[in-house]
Amino acid sequence: MKIALIGPTPPFRGGIVQFALSLGAEMQRQGLEVRMFGFIRQYPSLLFPGGSQTTEDESSFALPVERVFTPYQPWTWRLAVKRINRWQADLVIFSYWLPVMAPAFGWISRRIKSARIAYLVHNIEFHEKWLFANRLSKYALKPAQRVILLSQSSFNATHRIHSWIPLPRLVTGFHPVYDIYRQK
Repeated sequence: MKIALIGPTPPFRGGIVQFALSLGAEMQRQGLEVRMFGFIRQYPSLLFPGGSQTTEDESSFALPVERVFTPYQPWTWRLAVKRINRWQADLVIFSYWLPVMAPAFGWISRRIKSARIAYLVHNIEFHEKWLFANRLSKYALKPAQRVILLSQSSFNATHRIHSWIPLPRLVTGFHPVYDIYRQK
């Protein structure tokens, strides 16, 4: 089975990247073929004055990564669809954590051919207030056959905020402990 993971990938840094790498590595250990399709740029540099969105440490990932689109540049989304469809994934999993990603993810997910669509939701009640957050999230999540939540409280919040999603499409998982913490 071929699984495409969509979202931030190395060389970007952060917890969502680490989560996706851990998930992809475990899927590979289970015998699945995994490829990450990620961002050329994650956020405009204006949002990171004096800081870096990327890491120099490339030793922590062994998954194939294709950097194919920029979420805030719609003219790049078509390339993402083309590459994902060409790879012929059986399952496409979008990492969702901010409503600003919804237009890109929703547009791309509606154009994926012959693959099941799932969203792995890291946040559904966002840390900041976003104008139209629930509408944007609905646009992103609507094509999904499964919406995977990482805790019972996230499941409850998603069911409360997005009651239009049938309960069988919502899946409760858990946030794992990263291997780096187990080694200490």
